[in-house]
Amino acid sequence: MEGSTRSGRLNRLAPAAMLLAVLGSTADTWWLTLDRWTKLDESYSHGFLLLVVSLVLSWQVWRRERPVTGLHSLWLFPFVLGLAGYAVGDLLGPV
Repeated sequence: MEGSTRSGRLNRLAPAAMLLAVLGSTADTWWLTLDRWTKLDESYSHGFLLLVVSLVLSWQVWRRERPVTGLHSLWLFPFVLGLAGYAVGDLLGPV
C-alpha cells in the first residue's frame, strides 16, 4: 500500500518537475524573449497578449479534458537528452 501512495505522488509531481526542468534549462532564452517583448516600439511587443491568450485557451481545454498524468520512464531518456542538447547548444552559441 505504501508503494502505491509513493507512486501516486510521483505521478502527480512529474509534470511539475518536467516543467521546472524545461524552464530551468531554457532560462536564458526566456529572458531574451521577455526583453524583446518589453520593447514596445518593436514588432514583438504583442508577446504578452499572446501569452495570456494561450494560457486562457490552454486552461479551458485542461478543464474540459483533464489529462492523465504519469511518469513514464521510457520518455525520460529522450527528455533528458533533449535538455542536454539544448544546454550544449546554449554553451556553444554566440555570446
